[in-house]
Amino acid sequence: MIRQRSSSARQTVLLLLCLAGATACPAQSTAGDTVYHLHGTVIDGVTGKPLPRALVKSGDQRLATMTGTDGKFSIDISVPERPAGHGNFSSSLFLTAQKPGYLMQQNRMALFPLNDTLSSTPVELKLMPAAAVIGHVSSAATDFAAGVRVNLLLHQVQDGQFLWSPAGTTTTNAHGDFRFPGLRPGEYALVTSQWAGDQPQPAQRGTITQQYPPTFYGDVRNLAGAPRLHLHYGDTTPTEIHLHLATYYPVTIPITSGPPNQSVNARLVGVENLGNSPFRYNRAENAVEGSLPSGDYTLQLSAMAPGQPQSSAQVTLHVDSSPIRTAAIALAPAASIQVRVHPEFTNQEDLTKQQPPSVMLGNGSTFRARQPQLVQILLRSEDNGGNFIGASQPSANGDLVIENVQPGRYFVHQQPFHGYVASITSGGVDLLAHPLIVNPSGAPDPIDITLRDDFATLTGTVNPGDGPLPRMSVVVLLPTGSIGRFTQSYAGLDGKFTATNVPPGSYRVLAFPGQPLQLPYRDAEALHRYDNKGPSVTVAAGQSQQVDVPLLDEAEED
Repeated sequence: MIRQRSSSARQTVLLLLCLAGATACPAQSTAGDTVYHLHGTVIDGVTGKPLPRALVKSGDQRLATMTGTDGKFSIDISVPERPAGHGNFSSSLFLTAQKPGYLMQQNRMALFPLNDTLSSTPVELKLMPAAAVIGHVSSAATDFAAGVRVNLLLHQVQDGQFLWSPAGTTTTNAHGDFRFPGLRPGEYALVTSQWAGDQPQPAQRGTITQQYPPTFYGDVRNLAGAPRLHLHYGDTTPTEIHLHLATYYPVTIPITSGPPNQSVNARLVGVENLGNSPFRYNRAENAVEGSLPSGDYTLQLSAMAPGQPQSSAQVTLHVDSSPIRTAAIALAPAASIQVRVHPEFTNQEDLTKQQPPSVMLGNGSTFRARQPQLVQILLRSEDNGGNFIGASQPSANGDLVIENVQPGRYFVHQQPFHGYVASITSGGVDLLAHPLIVNPSGAPDPIDITLRDDFATLTGTVNPGDGPLPRMSVVVLLPTGSIGRFTQSYAGLDGKFTATNVPPGSYRVLAFPGQPLQLPYRDAEALHRYDNKGPSVTVAAGQSQQVDVPLLDEAEED
């Protein structure tokens, strides 16, 4: 339905902007269509130079073209005349650009109005040169180590909190070299996985061996002492990792009797052990077996069997230059945490008509609750790369419960479907400021959550200073005290915004020329970079205030 040519010359393309209730759009321009001439340039956002052979396409991927040798592109867009009574066409066009070795800025929306300004105003799209980490791994036995798995970790914000999470993995080549291309700016770390090298394999299990333990860039064994890699657009950062042979001692953890068909998984807790599994379950011996060098470890055990509830245990290990065999470990049923919701609503609307909520998880999948509810609680593991591991669901008696929670530390992510979270605690611990700790023994305290809907309203104008206003500005309210919740709103071409969903509290108000990356609004120290970047306001329940906000420049948001 779209006629395109592969050359970078001018093209005539029919933009498929579907009408409400329409089933199809014409296959070619007809009398009465409006034709817009989209033209512009794709440039390198660092050097400002035009980029040839860059692919430009619409967000719906219904039109595309390539830039010429001068970085310019041109497309004619034919929009059919709107039949009477069939609603409105889309009023804007979202464009992206692609070129190997370059990235679109995550917080920049290339959104353009479908009106006469599209023909009269050249479009400029910026692509940023990607960063890369390259490196070499050597060992005490050789100048290069082939076949070593290298893991890249990214220190990023999730739900307002900094967490280390996996950002990629690769394997060294025959020369011990590795490369991580296509990276965005950020703070990274490198760690190898356990590597056997050319050491002879033991003839039987349970013998002392020599292996190369996981090692961070900086030749240290833990993340706390590892140097950070601070990448910017276009950086290529070289690294060297030197592996040192260590003695591995057999470790055996017997399991008390359980279902005959159970399967037991074991993983070491800690970011340095992500994707590293030095343990296996010996069903014949009903024991978990592996080997570790001298040191202190925490081992998470979890067992499943058909028709049986999940069970788990957490074991602390101290390896001191000799094999160890622990006492038999009893696996207990995984914890269930009760969630008690305390609504304190002033607007007593009928909430029973709500549909079951749909929640987007960290891996991009969607989770849908079984029943309507006022709030969804999810747990994000601090020990396992920030993954979501559980969600609240109504129990048989109607109370919310989070099931199958293993011991560990968790950040509590809450998504209210009416009002806002005024407080959330467990055993007296403020879960807005501190993680939830689930101990290996003892039932966890219930999570108590208070919901309120006494919002304040904040209106204002984004001031761009001497520059133009962007097509869209994002206004962010960062809480600066113990009360207040992270909130954001949007300003259009006139710079005006209205935020009607502001929980009472004190805030720093910031305006970004596009969607900002996630902000560490739970980290008071990290937020100091925004001191004096925007006005401070305090709003009370039901109050309306007005504020003018300066627009932050591009350098301050990257």
